[in-house]
Amino acid sequence: ETLVLIAQKKEAVNNSIIYNDEKSAEKLLSEIDALLRGVTAANKNQENQIAGYLEDNRRELNKISHINDIPTPFVFADLSASGTSFQHLIHAPDGDYLISSGSTLSKWKDGKVTEVAISPGVIGRIFLNGSNTFVTTVDNAFLRLTGSTLAPATFSAHSEQKVITAASLYTNNLYVLDTVSKSIFKYNGTSSGIFSAGTVWARDDALAQAQDITIDGNLYALGADGRISKYLRGQRVDFSYHEPTPRIGNNAKIYTTKESNYLYILDPDNKRVIIMEKQGAIKDQFTSKEFSDLSDLAMLPDESSVAVLSGSKIYLIAITE
Repeated sequence: ETLVLIAQKKEAVNNSIIYNDEKSAEKLLSEIDALLRGVTAANKNQENQIAGYLEDNRRELNKISHINDIPTPFVFADLSASGTSFQHLIHAPDGDYLISSGSTLSKWKDGKVTEVAISPGVIGRIFLNGSNTFVTTVDNAFLRLTGSTLAPATFSAHSEQKVITAASLYTNNLYVLDTVSKSIFKYNGTSSGIFSAGTVWARDDALAQAQDITIDGNLYALGADGRISKYLRGQRVDFSYHEPTPRIGNNAKIYTTKESNYLYILDPDNKRVIIMEKQGAIKDQFTSKEFSDLSDLAMLPDESSVAVLSGSKIYLIAITE
């Protein structure tokens, strides 16, 4: 009976593929996987057959879901000689990388890690805007790099802002996600890195569950449930997109720029990088057993590749058109 049901679903998968219905094909393949895992093998031969069917099904699901399994990703930089595991990464205009570990901001250049500055608190995110470098800290500070010092930026938190859950810079302006206030606060800025008093840019109960934001003119908020919400001028707008399989996990991050056609999502729970078209289609998904400690992603300006930070290594993933 189970085999008959699997055969029927396989036929439905084929029909879905013919009609380019990837969502239905994914759902059916996931159901087939569950059915196969529920079968109790009567002997070793059947056990091997089921394992073979599961592997074939996995490959087909990966193909439909645009999942690329990278057995040995390219190691762009091995930072293990520093004896430190790093958490944050950003690509600098000069082609180098700024990285952080705890409260230490460092630069990676020509194979060497050099300390840049020490933050008064643990660094939560690194931002670049023109010639300015900023960081947020886990204790809700917003700091600017001046020489070799990270000191409070010219920024006065809005009276209703409680925490900095996440933040993003766009055309000099700073947007702060505050999950406690269920709000996004906007601080108008200048090219010299000075910010005005903040205003409430958006209020939405859904923001209580958001874990990261990114901006390209629209603002995208990534929820702890793996769902992506889109905002325009402070209002949530419809965003129909192909939900990745498996669903995006917790501790994920989302990235884009005004110039990019894609949303980049770092999904540590699933050892995965997702590249999604802004119209909602999935372009590619990359996964590897080596991505065991993913913590950050850096977009390269030409988008020919992306750098991902995993523990003490920076891996480079080539992006194909």
